[in-house]
Amino acid sequence: MKPNDDSVVVQNMRAFLALDLDPFSQDKLLQMVSEWRSVEREFQILRWVAPAQWHITLLFMGDVAPEALLKFCQAVERQYHYWQKPMIEWSHFEWFPSPEKPRALVLVLRADPALIAIRDAVADISQQCDIIINPEKKFIPHVTIARGKSRYKLPAVELPSESTHLSELILFRSLPEKRGTAYQKLAHWRLSVSGTENKEKL
Repeated sequence: MKPNDDSVVVQNMRAFLALDLDPFSQDKLLQMVSEWRSVEREFQILRWVAPAQWHITLLFMGDVAPEALLKFCQAVERQYHYWQKPMIEWSHFEWFPSPEKPRALVLVLRADPALIAIRDAVADISQQCDIIINPEKKFIPHVTIARGKSRYKLPAVELPSESTHLSELILFRSLPEKRGTAYQKLAHWRLSVSGTENKEKL
């Protein structure tokens, strides 16, 4: 992977770092969402996130200076080879930030130590690159699947029990549009090492 320097160093941009959702979870989530939208009238008022935009945000950076963003990409490039591919499990669906004042419908995930380690590593890199993040905000891995203010009680569902690996780390740029927000991929890194391979490399 090489950062796309032409897109990174043009102007300040609103950026975030995320993990791409694995194909198994994407398929299961798409099936579940499709069923909800077809039978639950209350869900018709929500603005549903396109499956292509489903992701797990690790780090929201806000408006970043181009030099700092390029420095961040270069630092990740040097380190990502040693990061273990993380695993996730589905936990539950919930209204965010609360059922009383919902703004989004999210799938909350259980994270393994490898995911927390990657999140901590990129948070440290961001500080070294003078990218300001909120250190007090608790990291809760989740996927936003819809936005809106519905207070509808979520139906009981059977969640997949399988654990799945996440393998692609992506730097996105947020671009406001009339119908919402579009995401431009600026750089990506494929996590390919297992715990055993990781120890051998170290």
